[in-house]
Amino acid sequence: GEGHGEGHGEGHGEGHGEHEHHIIGSEGVTITAATCLLGMTASIQVLFYLTNCSFPLVRTMTWKMVSATISIFAAVLVFNMSYALVARLFPDFTHHHPQCLFLICVWILSQALMYRVQEKPLALCATATLWGHVTGFFGIHSFGHMQEHDFSSSPWEAMKVVFIASGVVCALSWATHFLRRHVSLADDGDISEFEEIWMERCEDYENDVITMVLGFLISQVLRCLFAHEYVGHEAEPSGFDVGAIVQLFVAGLLLAAGLIAATLFRGWNAKLLSGHPHITRFSVIAQDFFGMSSAWTLLWAFRWWCLGRWITQFQSDVTAKLALAVFVSIASVSVIFALNMAVKLSKLDSNSASSSKDELKLLRAVTMAVGLLVGLSWETTFSTAIESLAISDRTGDPLFVQVGLSLALFVVVFPSWQWYVLPRTEKKLEKYGPQAQIQSREDEDLVKALGSDSEDEGEKSLSEDDDVDRAVRPY
Repeated sequence: GEGHGEGHGEGHGEGHGEHEHHIIGSEGVTITAATCLLGMTASIQVLFYLTNCSFPLVRTMTWKMVSATISIFAAVLVFNMSYALVARLFPDFTHHHPQCLFLICVWILSQALMYRVQEKPLALCATATLWGHVTGFFGIHSFGHMQEHDFSSSPWEAMKVVFIASGVVCALSWATHFLRRHVSLADDGDISEFEEIWMERCEDYENDVITMVLGFLISQVLRCLFAHEYVGHEAEPSGFDVGAIVQLFVAGLLLAAGLIAATLFRGWNAKLLSGHPHITRFSVIAQDFFGMSSAWTLLWAFRWWCLGRWITQFQSDVTAKLALAVFVSIASVSVIFALNMAVKLSKLDSNSASSSKDELKLLRAVTMAVGLLVGLSWETTFSTAIESLAISDRTGDPLFVQVGLSLALFVVVFPSWQWYVLPRTEKKLEKYGPQAQIQSREDEDLVKALGSDSEDEGEKSLSEDDDVDRAVRPY
């Protein structure tokens, strides 16, 4: 009895000890799964807090960050599907010359899609946003490939691609702008309200592509300057240099300061710019360019600082990039909260209306850059996750997995983003969302119900008056 009890106790204790100190299965896979599970649960609850925060600007910017992240995710899905299919059909597509031709084709296709939905404001905004990101990714891969293989000997050589890309995208923008005006005036000689909105959204699309491509290329030039070597989009510098990382951080912050200056310039000269559409558009492009280039540069600095060590620690690219995206998201949300509190608690010049407007513009500019940084940090995570599943030996043909998985996710993600998230980012889109339509129908039903109740009460009151009248009326 004692021997059995001792043996059972020792075996039971040793078994627990083994389970306490050893992880069954691959440690990298276990850490990845555990990180995704805990991170997903925590992020959902944090989103509930932020979207219902008592500070209106935090709510608005949270919806904008969520929208930017989801739209970038959907664009990554479309880009991965398109790139994989075209690369399989045309093996020479990986060179930058065919990619430039495909960029022009995607540009024309996007303009046609926006023309097709010009009378549906919500679908038009979703199409412009999504295809702006997709075209931007094609531009990044095309000109990034050119920069890496033909102009990577020095930062000044890499800078030449910035001018080449500027010429190409500006020529495309000018050509489609001329075509849009011709189409708008062709039918009745006048530009309707829907056509004006369509032209504005098309300009937003073009501005998005221009700033994504040029912002990426400028950040690559800065990365090459401080790392003393050209580093590809998915690669990391060969050495860990704290001084160079700090310089890259400072460059990103200076670009963010340029974003603030461009935002204030637009605000102070709004009346002056209103009569000059070309100057107004240039100021918008400058503002978005500073925001995008600062986001890319800060992302490269964050990656250089921690990604290499985290990949070694987690033994997984996906886990390391997921951790980086979560870290950047938490830091960004903290910045938004801190700035919002600073503006609210500031007592300096609190009675000046112009001062409060300037503070709000500054806050919006910073939060725009922060939102871009969050979206771009998740973009690299999404791309790596899809590629990891596609190239795995356990998932079959890489093309089938990449296209099938991307298509399945896109069918789920894109409609929900368009219907329920995008209307929360702009006041003028709220009335086109399903929630507004549901509320409108509920209000109509309530009015009808109240109206029928009033009629019933009126009829009941008339019948009661008739009864009283008959009762008191002499025979």
